[in-house]
Amino acid sequence: MTASTGWQQNRSEGDGPFFASSDHGRNIYLWDVSAKRYVTKFSVPIMASGYKKPPPVKDKSKLKQHIPLAWHNKALLSSTIHGELLRWTMQVGKWKYKALHLLSCCVLCSVFSAVKPLHHLHNRAIYNLLLVGDVAVTSGQDRMLYGYDVARQTHLFQLSTLGAFATSLTFCPQDASRLAVGSMDNTIRLLKFGSPIPLQTLTFSHNIKGKILSLCWHPEQEGHLLFGTATGQVAWFNISTGHLNTFSYYHQKASYKVEWAPPVCPHKSVHLSFFNFSHTEISESWCAYSFGDREIVMRSVSSPLASK
Repeated sequence: MTASTGWQQNRSEGDGPFFASSDHGRNIYLWDVSAKRYVTKFSVPIMASGYKKPPPVKDKSKLKQHIPLAWHNKALLSSTIHGELLRWTMQVGKWKYKALHLLSCCVLCSVFSAVKPLHHLHNRAIYNLLLVGDVAVTSGQDRMLYGYDVARQTHLFQLSTLGAFATSLTFCPQDASRLAVGSMDNTIRLLKFGSPIPLQTLTFSHNIKGKILSLCWHPEQEGHLLFGTATGQVAWFNISTGHLNTFSYYHQKASYKVEWAPPVCPHKSVHLSFFNFSHTEISESWCAYSFGDREIVMRSVSSPLASK
């Protein structure tokens, strides 16, 4: 099954033009159109860099992946199933590839030389590859859009895309150039404006148990982001470390709204029908509040494992 094709636009006198095609078995086929014949076939490595051994895969069907192709001058661009971008150049009797996101090049053989990575932009498979002049624009399974200058071998830009519609937007009060976006694909994206890269993006999805419904930055502690999900989970991220702190008490249904606020009556025990307390005395000046199941729950950050 043919997965991708590409025409060589500029060629030397008497050579080509060449037509390249790929299949889901990680094979690239090269065709000489003027001679009307098949020229050669070569296989794309699972991981070209060699600095990291590919993880074992029990399901061999996962090794079959779409390989996008594009021509840059006389070189052929392709990807690996782990998100690396390769440049193939033809030598006498063989094809040689260079990983564009890596520091040095490798020659196709049974054992790959170890190299030091310069950029590993995509962390999952690349689905689309478009060449605009010398700029290779790629998008993949990680829902990221990257621009890479092939001639200068420099990273130009990156943009985050959404796999579902956004449900919550909030700017950081300590740093207005930070925007947190919660979406229905169980992820939180942190956009950083004004960075050397036009739009720097971080994505958080590990241990998030549902669709993001609400976000709230801490009013004093920079980088503490509170969120609630459609499964009733309430937790907060430390953006600087990436550490997730989840409160043990879940709402039975969705947690529609979360907020940081001072504790209600922190120094004496009281009971209100619409509040639930886990402590009769709370030392911190800010608590996490969440609304769900027709009740408001006040949570102590210092005791996230409290049942209620």
